Amino acid sequence: MVVKENIDLEKKWLCDDGQNPIQLRVIVPGDISKVEHYHKSMHEYFLVMQGEMEIKVAERVVKLGPGGLVVVEPGETHVILSTSIDAKILLLMPPPVPGDKVNV
Repeated sequence: MVVKENIDLEKKWLCDDGQNPIQLRVIVPGDISKVEHYHKSMHEYFLVMQGEMEIKVAERVVKLGPGGLVVVEPGETHVILSTSIDAKILLLMPPPVPGDKVNV
């Protein structure tokens, strides 16, 4: 068991030391990549914890509020278009696979 208390939610990546089956990242405004991309084999999970997020996945634009979840499947292009100023989004994904991410 791994227990972490008082995690710094402003830190970029959490649990990304290669010892865990997933990576965790808290995305806040100003920390968003505007590069549309897809992954060959990985899923990505975006959970809005606070505020709002607008994301484009495979040409569909979705606006989510607190508790909203979007699962991006392998091969689906995606990019976060915008967030509210108070947004906190939890990103879950497997550890990086070399060559898996493809920018469009």
